[in-house]
Amino acid sequence: GDEQLSSTAAVVEEDEEQLATPFFASDFLETRARDATTESAEEVNVVEASDVTTEPEVLPPPTPPQPPVVEVKTPTQAAEELRAQAARIRLEAEKRTVELTLEKIEKLNSQLELMKMKENDDPKSQKSLEEQLLRLKSQLITNE
Repeated sequence: GDEQLSSTAAVVEEDEEQLATPFFASDFLETRARDATTESAEEVNVVEASDVTTEPEVLPPPTPPQPPVVEVKTPTQAAEELRAQAARIRLEAEKRTVELTLEKIEKLNSQLELMKMKENDDPKSQKSLEEQLLRLKSQLITNE
C-alpha cells in the first residue's frame, strides 16, 4: 500500500517537473545531466601516480589589494569634459535628424512617383507632396 503510494507520488512529481520545465530547456537539462555523470567518471581517472609530487609547492606571498586610482579633477576640467560630452551628443542628434529627414524625402519621392505613374490622383495631393519635399530639402540645406 505505502510502496504503491510512494511510487505514484514519484511519478506525479516527475510529471510536474516535466510540466514545469519549458520545452526548450529539456534538452539542455538532459545534456547537463549526461555531462555531469561523464565529468565525475573522468575525475576519478585523472589522478595518476606520476602526477603526485611530494615536494611542497612554494607560492609567492599574496599581494595586498591596490586601492582604486581616483583621478581628481578640477571644476574647470569637469566643466570642459561636460561641454565636450554635450557637443558630441548634439552632433549625434543632428546626424540622426538628417538621417530621418533623408528617409522622409526618400519615402515622399516614392509616393510621388507612384502618383505620377497612376496619373489619376488629384493634383492637390501631388502638389502637397511636392511642397513637403521642397520643405524637407530646404531644411537639409539650412541645417548644413
